[in-house]
Amino acid sequence: MGKKLFAIVVALALVALSVASCAKPAPAVNIGYGSDIDPADVADQMGFDLLDAKYKVQVTAFNEDNQVIAGLIKGQLQIGNIGLPDTIKAIQMGVPLKIIMFANMRMEYIQIGQPGITKVTDLKGKKVAFHAIGSGTEILPKELVKAAGMKLEDVVWVTLPESPNRAAAMAAKRIDSTALEFADYLTLIEQGFNFPIIGSFGETFPQAIASCFVVTEDYAAKNEEFLKAFVAALLDGFAKADSDKTAWMEYCLRMCPNRVNEDKASKTYDFYKKIGMFPLQPVFTQERWDAMNAFFIGTGEYENPAPVTDFLTSLIPN
Repeated sequence: MGKKLFAIVVALALVALSVASCAKPAPAVNIGYGSDIDPADVADQMGFDLLDAKYKVQVTAFNEDNQVIAGLIKGQLQIGNIGLPDTIKAIQMGVPLKIIMFANMRMEYIQIGQPGITKVTDLKGKKVAFHAIGSGTEILPKELVKAAGMKLEDVVWVTLPESPNRAAAMAAKRIDSTALEFADYLTLIEQGFNFPIIGSFGETFPQAIASCFVVTEDYAAKNEEFLKAFVAALLDGFAKADSDKTAWMEYCLRMCPNRVNEDKASKTYDFYKKIGMFPLQPVFTQERWDAMNAFFIGTGEYENPAPVTDFLTSLIPN
């Protein structure tokens, strides 16, 4: 997300904070996601379903992380699932957020090209699409371009939200390269396309933690017991997803019927296992946190290391 856009979001959020902090949390637990629900979110739902029946979990998908941040500050959402680097940038700009749990431990995106584009240097002068500024779909191709010794100006960069839309654009030859979620890449293969893979985020940059669950500082202070139960349920759901492929596939087919069939769900699960997608204990380590900071600072996502205090590690069960 661009600095100017973040500044606007921060300003609006801080204005709304004084009003939102006085309101009592809603009986329902409203969780906002910064993009459409996809197979990478399936393990989350496995955790949600383990919560006590008295908690009514409602999930809403938005188009951008900043919409989730605004909803949290206004009290319309209790929990958000957004990109980790965007979370850290928001905190460093003054938005009172706390990380309560990682969500996706890896960026799942794979960079593909039109036939004939088989390596990064082939992208010179080509049109490369990504979801949004600051997203993993922007970070991956730009880091690959820099690593290949090219200049960012050598490539034509365009914004095209949501992985299925970019997959359709590849099929229609409207763009030359993009980063896709794995299931959407499989859809293209199923349709008979043969787009070469240029790079894999999770395998090339495993230190880049993709997303996290966040709450406002005020909500965290007033709802510690619930959040402990929420984190415990998430961890149980993640462990179930990691150990039970059949259960994960059943959830995936139910949640994402327009994105996957049984074969694609199976291959997507195997890919997630390969790259280490699911958060498993020990979730938080200082080494992991430091490596994450080093990567995102190196990519220019933010300038100063995020302190450990941004993460409420006290919520994680021993």
